Amino acid sequence: MRVAYLTGERLALRAMRTDDKDYAAAWFDSSFPINAGRAEAFLKDELKELSTRTILPVAVCGDDDEIVGGVRVQTNGKHSDIYFHMAPWLTNADARW
Repeated sequence: MRVAYLTGERLALRAMRTDDKDYAAAWFDSSFPINAGRAEAFLKDELKELSTRTILPVAVCGDDDEIVGGVRVQTNGKHSDIYFHMAPWLTNADARW
């Protein structure tokens, strides 16, 4: 069972887990690929403490739980910024989801 922040018919957002390191190319927002070792270090650092200022959910396909992107939510009490990153190999991702 997945714990989801937002669940739709096709897409759900769920909390990051350390085993998501193997799919970092889909959720890590970078121009360059990130390997599993660097992704694991990033996740351990980010997930070490629960932060009320930054939330990092991962976007998964509702049908098969495939990781298709990531989200970064940053807030400072007055406003929030939301950044979406879709897996770079997904063409027309907005039409699909």
